[in-house]
Amino acid sequence: MSKAQLELDKMRGSLATWLKYRLANDASARGLTPAPLSPEPPADIVSRRRDLGTEARMAKRLHQLLLEITPDEPLPAPDSPNAAVVLAQMVVSPQPRKSPTGFIPLLILGGAVMLIMMYSIKKDADVAAAKEKASYECIQSGRCTDSGFWLKWVAIGVGAWFVWNKTPVGDQIKGLITDGGERARRRVRG
Repeated sequence: MSKAQLELDKMRGSLATWLKYRLANDASARGLTPAPLSPEPPADIVSRRRDLGTEARMAKRLHQLLLEITPDEPLPAPDSPNAAVVLAQMVVSPQPRKSPTGFIPLLILGGAVMLIMMYSIKKDADVAAAKEKASYECIQSGRCTDSGFWLKWVAIGVGAWFVWNKTPVGDQIKGLITDGGERARRRVRG
């Protein structure tokens, strides 16, 4: 098997793994798959954790690769929404193409440049797959929380404690409560 074929198979495997988790997370975000109750909706988790920079790079490289291989094939613009997903699906499950040459003869002709491009796509797909997988596992386990949420509550609690115990405000409020109670008792008696 040629080096080009090995790199192509590696790239397709990485893209397939990324697509699996990317599509699963999209389904969770839209509420199509059940997820344990979490303090944060799956859509927020997915949007916060998604690496849009890596996806944009993948889309550009996949677009370039597919333009080289199938110049007559209509392709989505690399900067369109979900372009990386659509282009990756075209590479992972290729449809019969108008050009009978396919990937391998062009890769042999393209040589090192095509191998480098496929390696870059594979690397980006592996990074994106790891992040999507972590998001998917986090959503499915229900352990995703917004750590900032808890930090905000701790800060509010510390602030309230400080105001209550270290400033005259706490004593004034206690005085109003006890004085108000005394006034109410006087009204009832009198």
